[in-house]
Amino acid sequence: MSKKAFKKSENTQTHTAADATRLIELGKDEITQLRGKIVPLLQVISGPEQGRIIKLSEYTEFSIGRSQSCELTIADTSCSRRHAVLTVNSNESVKLEDLGSTNGSKVNGVRINEPVDLQDGDMLQLGDHTRVKFSLSLEQDAELQMDVFHRATRDPLTGAYNRRSFEESFDRELAFINRGQANGRGLGLIIFDVDHFKKVNDTFGHAAGDAVLKEIGMRVPELVRREDVFARIGGEEFVVLTRNETPDELRVLAERIRVDFEKLVVHHGDQELKFTVSVGVSYQSPTQGTLTKEELIEIADKALYEAKQSGRNKVCVKSPLKAV
Repeated sequence: MSKKAFKKSENTQTHTAADATRLIELGKDEITQLRGKIVPLLQVISGPEQGRIIKLSEYTEFSIGRSQSCELTIADTSCSRRHAVLTVNSNESVKLEDLGSTNGSKVNGVRINEPVDLQDGDMLQLGDHTRVKFSLSLEQDAELQMDVFHRATRDPLTGAYNRRSFEESFDRELAFINRGQANGRGLGLIIFDVDHFKKVNDTFGHAAGDAVLKEIGMRVPELVRREDVFARIGGEEFVVLTRNETPDELRVLAERIRVDFEKLVVHHGDQELKFTVSVGVSYQSPTQGTLTKEELIEIADKALYEAKQSGRNKVCVKSPLKAV
């Protein structure tokens, strides 16, 4: 071998030795620290809240049912008002207890009669239609899952549901009512937008317009029920999808939204912004027959147009059969 070739081979061997993988030993505590904290999660697999992910470590008790007082409110008539409760212990183990519900709670297909300790991967069924999955996950992975779900379902500016989530919820609600499972309650659709929004942007700038939209995103959830669906479907256009027994209840809710924004002052820097909204409402009672999503949206749009034409800052309610 030539002297030159020998030097090349020697350098190659030295480089390989420097890059060799080093083997180290980690103690149990060090491995746990590297892996991170394990937290219990609940993910809704089917039912009206499908896709929602909850980190149970933030609770000591987590109740599920139709009641608005529950931590997870489910618009599912096969569930009882307070259907079941999850108890989260200090070591973050979780126990499921049925609260004497009419249709029962199941774990992996077996109806439970007493509290059950949940294991990673358990499938829970509450009533006939709602299924949730219990799992254990690294905290950083759990945060990532919740962030992905939030980004996929929410409008990034206002925090309201996005149009896709709204339409999916609308389809589920219509199917629920048209199957005769609404328990005497009708389905209401409220559409509202900001009056003269272009003028707000042109006068104060787009950042001020965004401040108005963000304020709407923060305030409407405080005006509606937890189970109502609040979404942004356009630039300055929003919707609320809600179950109500009469058109009069819808009018009261729509007026509450209109009056709240009429009184509101939005502070943006040294600017004070005032604005109003016009509101259109459509309603399907459980006895009016099958209507499509497109028909109910068209009726609400016509009601919104009438509210605009009659002077803005008004509420107009229409039924599929006649004006109310």
